[in-house]
Amino acid sequence: MKSKKGKEMLTFTDWYYQESKIMQSILDTQGIEIDAVRDKLKDILNQFYVDTATWGLDLWEKELNIQDTSGDYAERRNRIKLYLAKPVSVTPQFLCTLTNRYLNDKSATIIEHIQDYCFDVCFNNGSLFDWAGLQKAIEIYKPAHLGVKYFALQNVSSSIYVSGTVNNIEQIEIGVEEDYSIDPITAPIVIYGISNIAEQIEIGADNVIEDTNINVDTDNVIYGLFDVVDQIEI
Repeated sequence: MKSKKGKEMLTFTDWYYQESKIMQSILDTQGIEIDAVRDKLKDILNQFYVDTATWGLDLWEKELNIQDTSGDYAERRNRIKLYLAKPVSVTPQFLCTLTNRYLNDKSATIIEHIQDYCFDVCFNNGSLFDWAGLQKAIEIYKPAHLGVKYFALQNVSSSIYVSGTVNNIEQIEIGVEEDYSIDPITAPIVIYGISNIAEQIEIGADNVIEDTNINVDTDNVIYGLFDVVDQIEI
């Protein structure tokens, strides 16, 4: 038997009818018709709700006097919801909810600039699926005297390298005349670019070097073109 309802009706008959091919055929035929009626009723019921309506969207648009009926089901449903939502006042929370209707990840954020008479609509880059629809929706509900800017935000995780032209680079270390100790210098110095002067100067104290206890263990790496490169130790 093909009909779901036909199989259900057969379970209510006596056992000898359940084994009858004639009775099975009769109930299967009736069940197919009942299944079709049930499906039609379910389809009609779906048209009463915007989220499930299909051919009933035409009736919604006529009822709300919506002139623009273009787009697929999702776009038309969003447009109908805009007309059904009648806020007492347009708040940032309302605009945020409105924008989220056009985003896959509901990431909308509204930033007000009261003194500048404008606001920003921010959302994650790549989440917007209906740019034209969002613009129309904002224009319908935002106060006429306020401007709006749209920002698609992108999270970036990467290293930043800076290069340029260096005119003068010096590293100077000056000792003292009495016992003094500093931590060893071990940090590498790396220079990329074009340098006119690069100098490293170390000046000891008047007394013997053992008294100052200076430990220098620094790697200096310089890349580029240089007019003068000096390393001076005194």
